[in-house]
Amino acid sequence: MNCPKCGYRRKASDRAPDWQCPSCGVAYAKVVNAPNPPTRYAAAPAAPKPSPGFGKLAMSAVGILVAGVALALTYPQMIWRSGGSSAEPAALGEIDWQKSHIVMYSLTTCGFCVEKRQEMQAKGIPFTEYFLDTDAARNAEFGAKLQAAGVPGGAIGTPSFEVNGKLMLNNPPLDAILRQAAL
Repeated sequence: MNCPKCGYRRKASDRAPDWQCPSCGVAYAKVVNAPNPPTRYAAAPAAPKPSPGFGKLAMSAVGILVAGVALALTYPQMIWRSGGSSAEPAALGEIDWQKSHIVMYSLTTCGFCVEKRQEMQAKGIPFTEYFLDTDAARNAEFGAKLQAAGVPGGAIGTPSFEVNGKLMLNNPPLDAILRQAAL
């Protein structure tokens, strides 16, 4: 039997109970079907997201600021990878979505991934999403892309993007993604 979450193929020598994956520990009955196929989102406008209360917004801003400072101190050479120029973001109508290719690398447990997905869907931005924690092949592919780009492994935040062949790591701002999509 293959685990529906991580894809592990059970061996006769495994000691975990029959109902539990020996690799990731998930109860087979709690996982819905097979690993998630990539989710493709078409350019269809969604309902606008209600604005968060001031307290939640202020706490989010403080958290983002602290994470950004920590990242800059830890990996100063990576700042150029996720940022963009100071130019204005491209207008959505100026982007040729037939030529632009956006891939979002996410985790199923990532709240920032949910927010970015909803933000992009609300603006009607087409993209493909891969869940690194349920798709081992995409996780390996993403790791190889990071290695090829010279990015040290381990501390990469999600969501991360590949936009028109450029890696944009650690939850880049939507305007930077749009600037890269317009190229």
